Amino acid sequence: MGYRKMVVTFGIVLMLVSPGSTTAVEVESPGIAAIIREHFPAGTKGGLAVLVIKDKNVIHAKGYGLKNGKEPITSQTRMGLASVTKQFAAMCAAMLIEEGKLRLTDKVAKHLPDISLPREGRELLVQDLVWHTSGLANFIKSKEKAAIAKFKEQH
Repeated sequence: MGYRKMVVTFGIVLMLVSPGSTTAVEVESPGIAAIIREHFPAGTKGGLAVLVIKDKNVIHAKGYGLKNGKEPITSQTRMGLASVTKQFAAMCAAMLIEEGKLRLTDKVAKHLPDISLPREGRELLVQDLVWHTSGLANFIKSKEKAAIAKFKEQH
């Protein structure tokens, strides 16, 4: 299996937690459900939501486990992604590098000229972002964290 197919397969199977899923009804594929149950047996701590699309058709959309140990997860449960996206962004960067469209030594500003990133010393390079060594501070301030926590309580 080529790396692109693996990434896509991995991405689809881990479509955990799509905050705005368009599938209102849960759809279950017995084969996919069996694979998920093999790796995530009933009663396992935590949870996930899985969306699998084949030929533009939803063939599996179902939640498993409990959110925060309380609320049953469905295909519509909203969950934060946190740092899960970092691996996908790094793989996308690797694919662009392989195609010659991106270089680790490129300045970030070359590809994102409208984004003003704070810098001390030299400009940020793509490798700084891919390797998570940019030194960029957490952009969520304490006031925003409190608002996010309040929102989560209400939803």
